[in-house]
Amino acid sequence: MSEPQGATLRNARSIYNANEMTLAMNVAKSRERCRWAGGYLSVLTIGSMGYWALAKKFPVGALIPISAVATYALWEYDLGYGNKLHRMGQEAQQIQTKERYKYFGKY
Repeated sequence: MSEPQGATLRNARSIYNANEMTLAMNVAKSRERCRWAGGYLSVLTIGSMGYWALAKKFPVGALIPISAVATYALWEYDLGYGNKLHRMGQEAQQIQTKERYKYFGKY
């Protein structure tokens, strides 16, 4: 017995809406991580500058965490507010069409 056409369309629409919601949640999660990383980066930077002002010596050990958190914050910013998702989608399409043999076997 086959399923009615309307039920199939409803199922497809439901799956599409679920995929859209998952994508929207991932973007929202990335934006929230960006806010937290930005706040942490601000605290690290202000603390380092305060130490530098008081001790008259720059805290070289703080450069590694500051640069790591800054890189992470910029990555999340690009993912949440930039066009990183679009670039990743284009790259995935290129892999599926032009480099399929490398990752998916020979067809």
